[in-house]
Amino acid sequence: MHYKKFEPIDGVKYRETADLQEIAKTLFNRQRTQEHGVNKNNVLKHLILAQLNDELPALDPQLLTYINDKRIPGADLFLRMIGCPNVLALLFCVYENWRCSTGIF
Repeated sequence: MHYKKFEPIDGVKYRETADLQEIAKTLFNRQRTQEHGVNKNNVLKHLILAQLNDELPALDPQLLTYINDKRIPGADLFLRMIGCPNVLALLFCVYENWRCSTGIF
């Protein structure tokens, strides 16, 4: 996989090297999964998760830091799927869950 740093990608003219490395790594892993697959039964699962990862909006950097500090596997994609992009939305989800579980309306 090769990306040129100074050509526009998705309308952004200049990108950080770390961003480009992450994009290249994601594309390489996806291509590798499609060609070889760790387990033939999991290929569709990996393709669906990779597409979700590409299409869902990114998380707030503070929430992403919290998830990485707690080492919760798959939490970033899960929170993006349920529409919880920042710490405030996460606190609201926790509050609503507590309120429903205690019967307080």
